[in-house]
This record gives sequence, structure tokens and C-alpha cells, in this order.
Amino acid sequence: IRAGLYIKPEELKPMAPVFAAFSLLPAIAELVSHSFMAKSMFDYPDYNWAFTHGAMAAAVSPAVVVPAVLTLKLDGYCVTRGPGILMMPASPAEMVAGIWNINFMKQLTLDTGETPLWLNILLGPLQIIGGVVLGVLLGALHFLALKVLLSEAKKLPHRAYTQEHMNRVAALSSAVLVLFGGGCLAYCKDVNLAGGGAVAVTVMAMTTAALQRRRMDTPYFAEQFKLMGITTADLWDVFTMPVLFTMVGTAIDLGEIFTAEFFPKALACLVVGLAARMIVAAGVTATQDYDLGERVVMAVGWCGKASVQAAIGRVVVERALEIYEVTARQSGVETAERDVRLGQQIANLAVVMILVCAPIAALTLVRIGPKVMRCEAMASPVGSPK
Repeated sequence: IRAGLYIKPEELKPMAPVFAAFSLLPAIAELVSHSFMAKSMFDYPDYNWAFTHGAMAAAVSPAVVVPAVLTLKLDGYCVTRGPGILMMPASPAEMVAGIWNINFMKQLTLDTGETPLWLNILLGPLQIIGGVVLGVLLGALHFLALKVLLSEAKKLPHRAYTQEHMNRVAALSSAVLVLFGGGCLAYCKDVNLAGGGAVAVTVMAMTTAALQRRRMDTPYFAEQFKLMGITTADLWDVFTMPVLFTMVGTAIDLGEIFTAEFFPKALACLVVGLAARMIVAAGVTATQDYDLGERVVMAVGWCGKASVQAAIGRVVVERALEIYEVTARQSGVETAERDVRLGQQIANLAVVMILVCAPIAALTLVRIGPKVMRCEAMASPVGSPK
């Protein structure tokens, strides 16, 4: 939602080819290199398992990239140029592709014959199209709700907007936005269309933000956009992020992760995959008006992994447990037990990706970014619609 609020489609048009390349090519490079490394390091029986492992590692997390870029924007960096202009919209785009890829590889690897391969492939573009349509509709509904509340505000004395009214409307509109988004994600995940849900939520926020920006000449909408940015940021920092990572923590068995058998191999795969990602990310942006330091910071910051791995890190082991009896009947108990063990191994990898990549990417963007990026403006207030 936070990424969608600050995406401006008009800024993406001039750099559409670079945007598409930056959203996909670094992730593909990491996916392929990490997967081949995983096949050689771990006891995966085939490349389907290795690429499922790589898919879990390759998806970037907007939860790392977006807050860091917003912090830079508030300090006067990445306002009209610089890495943040590309990273902000590209992070949810890559996340959507990554979630679809994880679910596709999960179904392909743990296939019981219930879903044809052609349908799994077709679901990718269908989820994107359906997510865009649903997101536009939900975003328009949210904007219409704000207009209704505006008409209610005109009934106040002197047809003025009191700060109390503005704050309550902002809280209500943010709650509606989160409820729409949460409901959409929960339903789409339940029907195995998580990628489409992520598209819908991002487009929903982008649509309502675009409609509000068209009315920035009205103090009501300018103030609402600002307050909505503050509210969604507070909600993520105070509630969503602690709950998400607490839930991840409850499922972690440190005894399985920090072992001589697993941890060094996971780090080796991680280093190879991230090296490929950073090289391709730097190469893709070579034609842009970025300084060398900006491109280096951008490449390292583009390695942030957190919320995607936290949210769906266990989908493979959950799928293996779900079809355990079917697999045992079709291929034997030994194969069913192996699938659960390998699924847990991928879940453990997701934890390693979070522990290593999230702090490195966030600290690089926030701490080193200002040292190498061009400052364009004075710091803006939190939630500024600029």
C-alpha cells in the first residue's frame, strides 16, 4: 500500500523499458545462479526443487526498499531523479512476479495432477490483468468515499474543515484502505492467487493516490493524502511489521538453521545469487543519469529481502504437509517425508535471507545513500504529497 501511494505512472512512461528490465532481470539472474548453486550444494532430487529454493530467495521486499526510499525523499534525495525514482515502483512489480514464481514452482514441484501445467502458466498473466482491474475498482471506490466525506464536511460551521474532522477522516480512510487490501490478499492467497492479490493492493493504492493528486488544489485532498501517508507508515511500524516478524519468529528453529550442514551452504548460495543480482542491476541502470556511487548503492539496496520471505516462506512445507497422504499413496512414505524435509529447508532459507539481506540493504540505502546521492531539496514533512 505504501509503495502504491507514492507511485506516479506519469514518471514511469519515459523510462518504461528500464523499469521493466530493472523489475525483472536482476531477479532472474539471482534466481538462475542461486538455483544452480543450490542444486550443487543441497540434496535436491531435481531442478524443480532447486528452482523452488531459488524462487524463494530471489523476490525483493518492498518492506525494505520503500521505507528506505521514503526516508531519502524526506531528506531531499530521489525527489525528481536518482535511484529512488526507479526503485519505488519496481519493488512491488518485482514482488508480484516473485510471488507468482514461488507459487508456480511450488505447484510444479509438488504436483499431484490436480492442476494442469498449462493452467499454472496461464495464471501468471491472468493474475496481473485481474489484479489491475480489481485494484482500479477498489482505488476508485476509496476515492469516492473520500468525496462523500468531503460533502459531509461542508455541513460544518463556516463550511470549514476542522483538524479533528481531517484526522478522523484520515484514520477512517486508511482503515478502509487496509481492510480492502487485507481482505483482497487473504482471499487471493486462499484461492492460490497471491500474485494477483499483491497486484490489486498496489494498484488500489496507486489509483486512489493518482485521483487525489489530481485534486491537490483542494486543501481537503492535499491534507488527506499527507495524513494517509503518515497513518499507513505508523500502522506498518507499530503493528504490521512487529506482528509479521513475530509470527515468523515463532516458527523458527535456530537449531536447524545454524548448523554446519545447512548454514554455510545457504550463505554460499546467497552470496552467489546476490552477486549476480547486483551485477545485473548495475548494468541495467548504466544508461541512466546516475553517478557510479548511486548505482552501487542502488544495486546493494536492491538486495533487500524481508516481508515476502516472512509472509510466504513456509508455503512449500505447508503444501508438502497438505498433500502428505496423497504423496504417500502415490510415491511412498519415504518420498512424502523427504518433501516435508525439503520444504522446511526452504523455509529455513527464507529466514537466512531476512537475517542477512534486510539490514544490509536498508543500512546501505539510508546511511550510505545520502553520502553519494545528489540532494535536490530541503527535507519535507512526513507524508508530504510531493
